[in-house]
Amino acid sequence: MYIAAARRATGWIWLLGPLLLLVWHFWLSIQNEFISVAYYAVAWGSLLVLALCGFWFLIGGPGAKWILRIAAVLVALYVGLLLVITSGNAPFYGGHDYVGYTFMTLGVAFCVFTILISGRHAT
Repeated sequence: MYIAAARRATGWIWLLGPLLLLVWHFWLSIQNEFISVAYYAVAWGSLLVLALCGFWFLIGGPGAKWILRIAAVLVALYVGLLLVITSGNAPFYGGHDYVGYTFMTLGVAFCVFTILISGRHAT
């Protein structure tokens, strides 16, 4: 019972998290004068694909657990690499940001949790 609820909650987070980040990124792009079609296509497309992975996991589509696991591994690798690069360049840009490191570590931990909780069945 608790595992099923945790799977549903994980699916909702994978659905709503990227959508909220997409809205936030839309708002930032309106405030900013940086215009690059390729950058926005990759950023917004990636967030939409992650939201679709969460949706597919929620409805229990075929191969949903593997799709979500692959998405979680890719996000964990990206965030882990970002963490290493940020901590390596920190002395040159004003010091370490431990709050940022905490959020990045929590992101990787959530991805590991997603991989573990997806289990045998999608629903």
